[in-house]
Amino acid sequence: MDVVKQLLRVDWGQTGMKLAAYAAFRSRNLSWRTGSDVALAKGLMPDDIAAQAIVSVIGGERKWEPERGPLLPFLKRVVDSLLNHLALSADNRRIERLSQNDRSLYEPSGSPFSMRAKVRGHGVQQNSMSPTLPTPNLTLMSGLNGW
Repeated sequence: MDVVKQLLRVDWGQTGMKLAAYAAFRSRNLSWRTGSDVALAKGLMPDDIAAQAIVSVIGGERKWEPERGPLLPFLKRVVDSLLNHLALSADNRRIERLSQNDRSLYEPSGSPFSMRAKVRGHGVQQNSMSPTLPTPNLTLMSGLNGW
C-alpha cells in the first residue's frame, strides 16, 4: 500500500494525543532556560513539538518508510530529534550581560591560571582591578571548566 494511503488511514486524534504525551515526557529530561518542562525554548510547548513531527511526516519533510516499522515509533524519533535540536538552540541558552565592572573578572590577565586564581568556587578573591567583586554567575562560570 502507498505511504500516502497509509497516512490517510491513521487515527490522527489518537496518534496526536499519544505523541503529545510522549513529547511532554521527553521534555522533562532536557534542560530549558525557562526552568519549566512545559514552556520550552522559542515559546513552544511539548504539544507543539508533537504537531511539528506529524506535519513534517505528512508534508514529506521526514520520510516514513512503513516497511521499516510502525508510524508511532517513527514519530517518537522525530519528536526526540526536534526536542534535542530545540534544547541545543541559541534560544535555549541563558545569556546575561555583565556590567563594565564585572567584565574585569572574566578577562584573563596573562595566563588562564591567573584567571582561575581570581575565581574560587562560588566566591571571588580580590584582584587589583576591583576591590570588591561580586559573586560570579554560575552560568557564566560553566565556560571556565576547561581552563
